[in-house]
Amino acid sequence: MTVLGLVASTIGAVFTGGVFKTFVDRFSMTKNEQYNALVMLVEQLQRNVNENNHEITLLKNDVKDWREKYYKELEEKNKLALEVSKLSSQLKIFNKNHTD
Repeated sequence: MTVLGLVASTIGAVFTGGVFKTFVDRFSMTKNEQYNALVMLVEQLQRNVNENNHEITLLKNDVKDWREKYYKELEEKNKLALEVSKLSSQLKIFNKNHTD
């Protein structure tokens, strides 16, 4: 037997053993044990969904807060830019009137 054949048969044995163990475990459980395991799984999935929903709600609130802050700052910057533009125009007029 070659080394490759030995490796292949070892991997096959491990895989077959794992599959066999899964089938044995699955069919050795009673219906009540299967039901309880399924209920535990569903409860855990529901807890995960609830946690994820809570995190999503927190993130949505964070996004809302940041968006409001961003638009408020943007509005303030626009007001300042408009003010600077007006003052710049007035300064040009003033300089024109006083340099002649």
